[in-house]
Amino acid sequence: MPPILITGAGRRVGLYLADTLRADGYPILAHHRSPSAALEQRAGHDFVLLSADLETEQGALRLAEAVCRHTTSLRAIIHNASVFETTQRNPHEAAAQAQRFFGLHVLAPYLLNEALRPLLKKCPEVPADILHITDISVHRPEPCYDLYCASKAGLANLTRSYAQRFAPHIKVNMIAPGPILFPDGFPGEERNRILARTPLAMEGGPQAIYLAVRYLLDNAFVTGTELRVDGGQSIVP
Repeated sequence: MPPILITGAGRRVGLYLADTLRADGYPILAHHRSPSAALEQRAGHDFVLLSADLETEQGALRLAEAVCRHTTSLRAIIHNASVFETTQRNPHEAAAQAQRFFGLHVLAPYLLNEALRPLLKKCPEVPADILHITDISVHRPEPCYDLYCASKAGLANLTRSYAQRFAPHIKVNMIAPGPILFPDGFPGEERNRILARTPLAMEGGPQAIYLAVRYLLDNAFVTGTELRVDGGQSIVP
């Protein structure tokens, strides 16, 4: 079976996806930015570790080259790598943030999709898959996270473009999470505010993203769509 490339697989949701999809029988190419003991323990013939800084053009291209050295075909790419921060008020610091956000959330997926398209087209599973993890804030941007939200909106736009351009051999979809797993140290007051306007009133947990991934991998007739995994947050006025 061809492997699945998962970016940002070193921790949190990305690591959970790598573990569960490996348990489903898929070999995993696990991208990470920096090594960890948890990843090293998982390394093996069906769980290959690939290190790269996807905030830079050079890092994304190096990752593509590394993938090509390890496999001649891919079942899927899951673009999970992300950075979530409030926008700095200092213009120079905000400019640096914008470069990081757009490098990681827009340019890296673009470069990887282009470079690895031939490997996806060789997949015996027809069609193969590209999954972009966006954010429900694409539809309701938070002012204090405006640069983050704008970069995720760019990734959503790429999804629709690629779904048309890569058809019929490759499906391209996006998963838009809501409050799945709050970062460590996230302010309790802000957490309560977010859950108060989430109809299901809880964090979704990484399994909710895994189930969305499985649906999109298993359904051969879905492309160019957004699967909202947000506890109903997007329907609240």
